[in-house]
Amino acid sequence: MWYCMHYDIETYRSSNGAFVCNAVGWMFRGKYGCFSGEGCLKRFYEMIVDDSEFGEVRFLNGFNGNGFDHILLVREALRKDLNGVRVNCPNSVIIGGVLKRKNYGNIKLVDVRKHLVGSLKECLKNFGCSVSKGEFDHSKNRKDISSDEMKELLDYLKKDVEGMVELSEKISSFMVGKFGFCWTAC
Repeated sequence: MWYCMHYDIETYRSSNGAFVCNAVGWMFRGKYGCFSGEGCLKRFYEMIVDDSEFGEVRFLNGFNGNGFDHILLVREALRKDLNGVRVNCPNSVIIGGVLKRKNYGNIKLVDVRKHLVGSLKECLKNFGCSVSKGEFDHSKNRKDISSDEMKELLDYLKKDVEGMVELSEKISSFMVGKFGFCWTAC
């Protein structure tokens, strides 16, 4: 799991029903970080593509990433300006679930949930994880979120990421011990 970054995206729905990202949290090699507010997903994407600190990331894991988080990340990667020219990260492209980076090698988009049944909360409990899923009233997550509500959201996001890391490591240890390979290879 040394080369795996785990991440989660928090969103709210705009008045036209579109998902708007207002927080991204991640953990890589035991260090947690997050971006929040307008442009947070763009900053996250640029970081994993261009920041040498994350040059060794080879897997990007989102719980239910294939159903949500990875989709938002791919949309960010494909964002274009009015002339059809990429406005962010000319050093990368996403093809077939792989983020191809010009300077640091590829990142495979993976989703530990495809090996599990249930929500993150249920999986954390069923696998005996020490981290439990946080609680947050998602009706508070909106465009005009207050600073206190944003702090609550960021605390909730951090617990989700920490829980995903612990769960992923348990699944990895089991699969390597039983089958000789890690779930990220699937």
